[in-house]
Amino acid sequence: MSQEKPKEKKKPLKNMIIYTLVSEWPLTVRKIYSKLKTSDGINVTYQAVFKTVKELVDRDVLVEKDKRYMLNIGWINMVRDMADMMKKRYLSASGNGEIPKDVYFPDPRVTVFLREVGKDIANYFKGSPGCVFAICGGGINFGLGLKYYLSNRGVDLKYRELDRHKIHMKRINIRKEDVQKRKVLVVDSAINTGDTMRNVMKKMDSLKKEFKMKDVKYAAGCDLVGISDWCATRKPYMPISDKGVLSIFW
Repeated sequence: MSQEKPKEKKKPLKNMIIYTLVSEWPLTVRKIYSKLKTSDGINVTYQAVFKTVKELVDRDVLVEKDKRYMLNIGWINMVRDMADMMKKRYLSASGNGEIPKDVYFPDPRVTVFLREVGKDIANYFKGSPGCVFAICGGGINFGLGLKYYLSNRGVDLKYRELDRHKIHMKRINIRKEDVQKRKVLVVDSAINTGDTMRNVMKKMDSLKKEFKMKDVKYAAGCDLVGISDWCATRKPYMPISDKGVLSIFW
């Protein structure tokens, strides 16, 4: 009696669209649909491809110009930042407290940020326990940089991350046990329009008294709006080469 072969798990349509645009871009929805049908043999309708492309645009994964689509450079760099973050966490899993500089600070913007405002932020936390909130995306590199910078200077510190999409949907989750009787710092890689940080500020302000936070401050590598307490620069970042990859994600 022959055994049935296990059915191959179908890959999500959004992943297949992304894979298609990795090798060729920009493409119209019709061209993406055609490539999925002919090259990958995917059984999918044009309407499904059109809907998924629009969803990817809404989530800032794709960008559109003249009805042609390509991957968002910002999203590409966010993926790189997330992969880098996972690498850092796995490498630090031994718990020996030794953080190699070439592992934890591969982004030169973080080095500049700590050099410019690290001492001021350390003074802010002096004599008080604290909590650093990093805004997911580029902010994670800055948050982890601050975590180890401050921990190595004796600050009793908690570290948490805030999902950028939940911030925009105003579903920010702050736990009382993370911030009670602590000084809080929210950090992002850059403040461009200020919308993300303002949403976080509003949430923190609404909880500050109820959760008995000692204080709340805000920091960014680059602040184009002028709403942070500390930043390394108020000018746009220039694209920089980082081992062959352009670091232009904020």
